[in-house]
Amino acid sequence: MKNILIAFAMGLFTAIILQSFTRPHTPILKANEPPVVVESHLKLQRAKEKLQNLFDIDIQEYHQLKTMEAKYRKANDILAQIMTIFLADLGLRVSHADIEKISTSEVDTGSPPASNEACPKPTKVRQCPSLTEMATQAGQKLSPLSAGSKRPREWVQKETLLSEVKSDQDEQEFLKDVEIPDFFFEVANAKEAGLETYQSFRGIFEGRLEYSEPEKNPPAQVYLELDAQFEDGKIVGQKIMKLSRNGEVFSNSTGNGHITDFKKPQGSGQAIFVDLGGKSGFFQLYFVNGGNTLIGNYYRQTSVSKFRIAGTARLQRRP
Repeated sequence: MKNILIAFAMGLFTAIILQSFTRPHTPILKANEPPVVVESHLKLQRAKEKLQNLFDIDIQEYHQLKTMEAKYRKANDILAQIMTIFLADLGLRVSHADIEKISTSEVDTGSPPASNEACPKPTKVRQCPSLTEMATQAGQKLSPLSAGSKRPREWVQKETLLSEVKSDQDEQEFLKDVEIPDFFFEVANAKEAGLETYQSFRGIFEGRLEYSEPEKNPPAQVYLELDAQFEDGKIVGQKIMKLSRNGEVFSNSTGNGHITDFKKPQGSGQAIFVDLGGKSGFFQLYFVNGGNTLIGNYYRQTSVSKFRIAGTARLQRRP
């Protein structure tokens, strides 16, 4: 029953947000609006687009599922995506303590119901607040990244070793040193990258993604193409980000317009977080070899507030 209530709450909450964005009285930006107003408007528009996509695809898929086990897993997946939109796209700032509270409110997906009957109580269940309560919790308990957290961000300190990277072995050792144990916290507190970052990515990068568990996931090919410029107070242009295997594309994030997929983590001078879109995960990338090579870690989301390291990538700029 819990997964049905969660899914209903998510669908209702998404519908409310989408309705609020599309009301006729929604103000139109003026040319002389303050930067903070422009930024807020753009964030809302991005969130609207992602929530609309969630409604058009994922929630519709949920309704088409036949078994309660499948619906249970899909409900948790949708919840994770919505929380990512709130924290990563709308830019809500949360502390480690806040994220831990959200994390402990998750429904454990380890023991989903195994029958088509009314969803029985899972073996392991923690108190699960409604989506609205979780969003309110994340939004009201805002705190700067440096406040309320005594955890050392060792990965940021290790970035100084990037200048010593000269060989393939050096690359792997460096990427191991800068692995982020709490990637969700970092991406939730990251800021949108500026034009300089986008310009450094201009062109085409191609390479290989090596998974941490190659026996389960063979290597994949990565294609990244970007052409961006600053226009009307925002980064606009064309992007293509693809993951494929043996010529078959299994992740495709493309767009022509406002680009928001690149983020700069606070306190880091060299890392760039790249959102691959949907459920495809994130890259934590670094430039080496005079800006012609990208190396980085790959993260996959495993629950509402958790990511895990899932591989490493190396891309080369096409001449």
